[in-house]
Amino acid sequence: MFYNPMTIADLHQRFPGVNWLDFIQRSLPESVTVGEDEVVIVSVPHHLTNLLNLMKNTDTRILANYLLWRASSSVIPYLSDSARDVQFQFTSKVSGQSEKPPKWRECVGLTTSTLAHAVGSLYVKQYFNEDARTQAIKMFQDIHDSFISLLTEADWMDPDTK
Repeated sequence: MFYNPMTIADLHQRFPGVNWLDFIQRSLPESVTVGEDEVVIVSVPHHLTNLLNLMKNTDTRILANYLLWRASSSVIPYLSDSARDVQFQFTSKVSGQSEKPPKWRECVGLTTSTLAHAVGSLYVKQYFNEDARTQAIKMFQDIHDSFISLLTEADWMDPDTK
């Protein structure tokens, strides 16, 4: 189940060791404040438990190096060609990728990932007419109905899982 609502106070109790209120508050703009009674959704609680155990059992220097790597690698696309070349050397060793993608492809990828909703909206406005939209909604509904039907027939699942 990917929908697990809980308050920040519940988060503190269930996943101790992290000041969740402070973490969440610092992740938001200064103009937004939350309290212990704020409800958050924890998609995969088991993952959070495993992550906290891993962090507790990992040397702090390794954690710091990992965080620094994640922070620095996220800005490499915006840096000079020489910085991007260093990243490509690393990536090519790890992935086996033999040539660097052209700059235009990187720019399109960054734009699409950063502005996903805006790009998607433009695509839909350009290529989806009302008939295509209606067909897509019907297709989704048919898939949903078939899934529910198959789920109802599944005798190997208990009712809570269904």
